[in-house]
Amino acid sequence: MTKIDLKDLPSSRLIYRKLISGCHLNRQPGDDLWRELEERHAAYIALFDAMGLTLNVNLISGYAWLGSGRPSVRIARRVRKLSLLMLFYIEARAQERQRLDDVAEWTFTEQQLHDLMERNAVIVEAEGENPIAFVEDVLSSGLKLGFMRKDGRDGYAFLPAAGRFLEVFRDLQRLAEEEAQAAEDGAEEEAFDEDVEDEIEDLEEEGEPA
Repeated sequence: MTKIDLKDLPSSRLIYRKLISGCHLNRQPGDDLWRELEERHAAYIALFDAMGLTLNVNLISGYAWLGSGRPSVRIARRVRKLSLLMLFYIEARAQERQRLDDVAEWTFTEQQLHDLMERNAVIVEAEGENPIAFVEDVLSSGLKLGFMRKDGRDGYAFLPAAGRFLEVFRDLQRLAEEEAQAAEDGAEEEAFDEDVEDEIEDLEEEGEPA
């Protein structure tokens, strides 16, 4: 069991407040909170575990979030909107044959998001959302929850934590491919069984006395 000494975790209160609010911590230049969390992640995981909370730390991609059971309705709505935005954005990048591996390198402007919402207005409106207000909401939520940051005067950039959405979409795609393959294999097996049954019936008929 990891020994916890709060003297070694000087930013524990700040990190707790940030994570308990639903925000993610991200690896960013000059971010002292992330550096402390990264260096002492085992102690922080033990600390949150002692409070009955699950601290998830992705050291490879560089982000952390708190799993505290079911999120509030407010945060759940924000995450749902961000999920739609990421789905639209990933589809647009895929159609343009752009890389999908490093989310933290993706940058965009507010106008680009409005154009994206316009192309997907039917889906957005089906969700009961106004496309213009939708963009304002996802930008506000993305900044508050640690999925994106401001990049210059008019630009934005995704933070490493946005990679969580990409991982989910990849898992869903992999699951769909596995189900499709299983269905195809099942169809082939069924056809094979039918062929075998036909062969057996033919042999039985041939073996019957005239």
